[in-house]
Amino acid sequence: MRTPAGPAAVPSLPGQRASSARPPAAVERLRPVHWWHAALVAVPTAALFVLGYRRRWICDDGLIYLRPVRQILAGNGPVFNVGERAESSTGTLWQWLLALGTWVTSEDPAFLAVGLGLLLSTAGFALALTATFRLHRGAGLLLPAGVFVLLAVPPFWSYMTSGLESGLGACWTGLSWWLLTGTRRGQETRVTRAAAFVFGLGPLVRPDLAVVTACFLAAQWWVLRPSRRGTAAMLASAVALPLAYEVFRAGYYGILVPLPAIAKEAGASDWGRGAGYVQETLGPYWLWPVVPVLAALAVLLVRRVRRERRDRAPGRASLAVAGSDSSKNTSGKISAAALP
Repeated sequence: MRTPAGPAAVPSLPGQRASSARPPAAVERLRPVHWWHAALVAVPTAALFVLGYRRRWICDDGLIYLRPVRQILAGNGPVFNVGERAESSTGTLWQWLLALGTWVTSEDPAFLAVGLGLLLSTAGFALALTATFRLHRGAGLLLPAGVFVLLAVPPFWSYMTSGLESGLGACWTGLSWWLLTGTRRGQETRVTRAAAFVFGLGPLVRPDLAVVTACFLAAQWWVLRPSRRGTAAMLASAVALPLAYEVFRAGYYGILVPLPAIAKEAGASDWGRGAGYVQETLGPYWLWPVVPVLAALAVLLVRRVRRERRDRAPGRASLAVAGSDSSKNTSGKISAAALP
């Protein structure tokens, strides 16, 4: 089965209608990957891997994940203390991934938490960069400006491991962006639903990523413009696993959110602390001058693209930005944005 598509459906940017009647395969062949694009993916990714490896560690909050993992493997269930049904892990999927990895490999879960975090962080950035370059293939030289910023921020290197779900969050975000850039009208239904399923995993990676999940699903819908039945199928694919686990959580723990969300008052607002996090990220590393430069560049690119569209001139200008924010009790967050 395939999603409904018009006769001129070809790969298109998110939110942009198809503009060519050539088949997708032909379009891809006309846009080869330039060697410098491959280098701009491989070199920063390898550098981040080395820097993250040199700063490998596990923090106190990372150790909190290890106790329920050991309880699961001992047959006591996903609890912190035997006989007390309290969910101590914020990242549900990370907890179960560590339990599965420990069960399969018989390795120390602390070792796996550090190693998997580093590998997943690296994979996430590689996927995000590859997706952006693929989306803008043939657009000329692209600048992964955000990755260069990450290379200059030591705390990010530390939180590529740390034992937290930071690496899994980076990998999920990068994979979701990669899937979104590959979304096109006329693709197979199973591919569309698989992508929606991956998008829906956000709340299980970390509850606050539910906002990012909604953004990915909205972008996917905007590109595909499916029928009501197709929309319902996409949403069902996205919420199936999170909803099933929510039923389990309600029945097993008697709560609707992980216990840390209650202990840390996740539903409250603390704008002062948030401003402090921003200052701690941008201030010590003199990143404030970068923000207006990137903003000005983005405005110039948008104006250029609008002028080209108005004049019906071919070509696209692009800016790939990847950023992170790492601080105590927060996970590394990755964003990859492209201006078509």
